[in-house]
Parts: sequence; structure tokens; C-alpha cells
Amino acid sequence: MSLKVVLHPDVFDFLRQELSSGFKESVLECIEKLKRQQFDGGLRAKKLKGINSRVWEARIDRAIRLIFTYVRSTQPETGKPETYIAIQDILEHDDVSRRSRARKITVDCQWLEANDVDVIEAFGNIDSETLTRDEQDSLNKCRSEDLHVSSDFYDELLGNIQWRVLESEEEWRQSIMNGDKDLSLKLTPQEYELATRYGSFLVSGSAGTGKTTVGLYRLVKSLTQLNEGKRLYVTSSPILVKEAEQQFKRMNGQNSIESVFEFKTIRNLCLEIIQGTELLQNYVPEYEVTYQVFERWYYSEYSHYDHKVYPASLVWHEIRGIIKGANLQLNHSYMKHDEYKVLGQKRSSVVTNKDNRNKIYEVATRYKKFLESQQFFDEIDLSRQALNLIYSSYRYQMSSRFYRIATITFG
Repeated sequence: MSLKVVLHPDVFDFLRQELSSGFKESVLECIEKLKRQQFDGGLRAKKLKGINSRVWEARIDRAIRLIFTYVRSTQPETGKPETYIAIQDILEHDDVSRRSRARKITVDCQWLEANDVDVIEAFGNIDSETLTRDEQDSLNKCRSEDLHVSSDFYDELLGNIQWRVLESEEEWRQSIMNGDKDLSLKLTPQEYELATRYGSFLVSGSAGTGKTTVGLYRLVKSLTQLNEGKRLYVTSSPILVKEAEQQFKRMNGQNSIESVFEFKTIRNLCLEIIQGTELLQNYVPEYEVTYQVFERWYYSEYSHYDHKVYPASLVWHEIRGIIKGANLQLNHSYMKHDEYKVLGQKRSSVVTNKDNRNKIYEVATRYKKFLESQQFFDEIDLSRQALNLIYSSYRYQMSSRFYRIATITFG
């Protein structure tokens, strides 16, 4: 029997440091024995008593120990439950009950410092490579208890921890020994389904729910689904673009990033689309209205201290997201007043009262006149212009290239 192994991200980062290759090889040898459940004397496995009933210690060398647990989780591909070995920590032998070496002490790992951690079962010794029958029986009993998946199973790897999956020795050498790429993240069945699904779809979720992870894995998967064309990742923030590109490079390695995959903000993509046209002269940075510019204009038109006035941020998002952004008619930059008034509550942020919508639309109208009088534009205007150019041609080609896979994320 061979079990799957996941590494806590802190442990993964620790092993990526400039440690000796001999030490990293010893850690791999220890993990490989755990995967095969080869509990010999050299491993000196011990089951510990603490807050978590499935805490184990294994010997890496004379001074260093590996702390691991058996956890229940679902297979991403099938959704079926199975037992994983979760590498929780690497620490000095004398520090088992005091402090962690590889992991930062946070709320989720306070059990590593529990005062009542002690040995309740030990298997093997430093000189012997075999176990006595009593030791083997005790070991089998402990393993049977910890490997059992009960009927009231729940996934113990769900949450905000980005567990890394160790599939093979080759992955270990690429990610730990050479630092060429990251280990894969442990995906949920839902994330796996979305990451491997072909075609277009919309994923909605708050920050930290895995939208970026799914998008990046879709880019990787696209290489097996389509063998030509460039891949494009688009998001709204330059910071998010940089983070996504860096994460993707860690996932996929450095090879063929620039030749196949591109990462852009929506703004830069739109500017690239209108590049080479006379329209470009109308969309220079000095003429762009950002939220900060809008806020100054808004409170110059409407008193900041008037309690009947909506906050600038709400009005900005209502105009951009609904009155301008939700209007799908490319030949009209703003939604018609009558259409806006009758929108359902789910189509507007918090502006539901018809009288209040009238006031918001009045602001939008005055904002439109402000843009036109100053020959200014905002990001919605730029996006609409780019869409007009795209729809005016049968297929948009950029420098004789076209994108076969596009992933767009917001937030």
C-alpha cells in the first residue's frame, strides 16, 4: 500500500531553502518509507499523544524529526475519501513539545507546542532494522486505527492552507532540490472539475476562494486540450497580474512562459487592441478618470457633508458596474434611464429605491457630460472601444497571433 503525501506550505518553503542536499535526501527517504508504510528500526516511528490523536514522529537523522499526521480527504479526480500523510513539521529532536522549526506557530498548529505531547507507542530502535512481534502488532493496531475512514468522514484538508502534493521523486528533485517549479496544490473535487473542464464558464466567489488557482490550472490543462495558439490571463489589477504570473511560473516552471502564456491587465489588453489605430491618441493616461479623480469631481458637485448623498465609492461602482458596465449595446455607452429604473434588486448594488435610482442616474448623466467636456475617459469607455474593434472584425488577431484560451479574473 502506498499513501499520498501532502506538505504543509511552511514545510515546503523551509525545504526550498539552501539546506544541504544530503539533508534533503534524508527527508525524501523518510517520506518514501512513510508512503510505503515501511516502519523499520531506522525510521523509529513514534505515535504521540496530544490534542490531535493521529500525531506521529519519524526519524530523519540523529537530530531531526519529521512530524506527520494521517488525514482524511477526497480525491480530486473521483471525490472518493482516502487517507493522506500530511507532513506537518520538521524540528529538532528535543523540541517536540516546545517549538517548531519549519512551521510558524499559528492558531492551526498550536498542538505542536502542547505540554502533554509524549510517546505512547515507539517502534524499533537505533541499532535494529527489525521489529519484534509485539511491536509489529502494536504498530499494525495504531496504523489500522489511523488509516480507517469512518462513515461520518469529513475532509480535513479543506480550508485556507495550500497543501502541496508530493507525487513522485522526480517532482521532489524539480521542486525541492532544484527549485525549478512548485509542487501542485491539493485541489478540491470542485476545483479539479473546473480546472479540467473545457469551454467557457463563469466562476463567482469572494476573495480567497480559489478563483485564481482554478484559472491558472486551466491554463496548464489547456496544453493537453489544444496544441496551438497563445494562452491569455487577464485581471484588473497590475498587482494581481504580477502575482498570478509569478505563481504560474512556480507551478509550471520557467520553460515556454513567454512564448505561450501572456499575463495582462484589462487596461493594457485594451490599449494593445486599439494600438495602430487613430483611436489610440484619445486614450492616453493623462485623460483617464480613476476613482480618485471621480471622487474629487463628485464631491465638488455634491457636498461631502450632505447625508442625502451616497458615498462616492458606491456611486462609482454603480455607474461603472451597472449603468455603463452592464449595458451590452456597444453603440450606446450608457444604459437607458427607463431600463435602469426597472432593474431587479440583484442587478444593482444597494440602490433599490426608484427615487434613489433617479438620483444616481442624474449623477451618471452629469458625469458623462464631464467626461465629454474634458475629453476624458474611464476604463469602461476604453473596454467598450476595444470590444467595438473586436466585433467589427470576424476574428481578432494580434500581431498575426490569436488566443485560444483566455482566463479573466476580478478581485
